[in-house]
Amino acid sequence: MTVLEFWHLIRPKLALVIAVPLVCAVVAFVAAMLLIPNTYQAKASLVVTENVQTVKGVADNAAAATHYDGIALTTSVNTASATVTITATGQDSAACVEAANAALNQANTEACSMLDTLQTNLQQATAAADVTHNRLFYPLATFLIVFFALLCAILVRHLWQQSQQAQQSLQSQQADPPGPQPAPRTAAAPGRTASRSALR
Repeated sequence: MTVLEFWHLIRPKLALVIAVPLVCAVVAFVAAMLLIPNTYQAKASLVVTENVQTVKGVADNAAAATHYDGIALTTSVNTASATVTITATGQDSAACVEAANAALNQANTEACSMLDTLQTNLQQATAAADVTHNRLFYPLATFLIVFFALLCAILVRHLWQQSQQAQQSLQSQQADPPGPQPAPRTAAAPGRTASRSALR
C-alpha cells in the first residue's frame, strides 16, 4: 500500500483520528496536573582541606541518620574541588532545605571530631529548586500513542475486510457449477471417407 492509498483510506475518518487523540491528551494533561505533585531538591555542600573521601563516608552516615518524612537524602563528592554535597529531594521545599542542612551540620561535626587538622567551609542550602518532570510530556505522549494506535487499527480493519472479501469471492466461485461443455467432434471413419471418394 502506497502513502497515497493510505491517505485515501484514512481521509474519511480524519476527524476521528485527530479528535480522539486530542481528547485523550487533554485528559492526560489534567490528570498530570492534579495527580503528579511537585518535586523539590535542596543541596548543601561541605568544602574540606583534606581527606575528602573520609568526609564523604561521614556524610553518608549523617544522611542515613537524618530522617524527614518524604525526604530522600543522597551524597556526592567532587575530588577536584574537595567538596562533599548532600542533596535532599522531596515534595516539601522547606523540609528539603531543613534536611539537607541538618545532615550537613551533623557531617561537619563528626568529621571535625575525627580529623583534628580538618578545616571546613559550610555552604548551607537556602532554597529548594523545583525539579518536577515536564508535565507536557504526558499529554504529548498520550496523543502520539492514541494517534498511531488509531492509524494501525484502521489499516488492520481494512486488510481484514479485504481478506474477507477475497474469501467470499473464492467461495462464490467454488459454489457456482461449471457451465455445459461442448460435445467433442468425432473423427469420420476411414471406410466411409474412402467410399465417398470412390463414388465421386
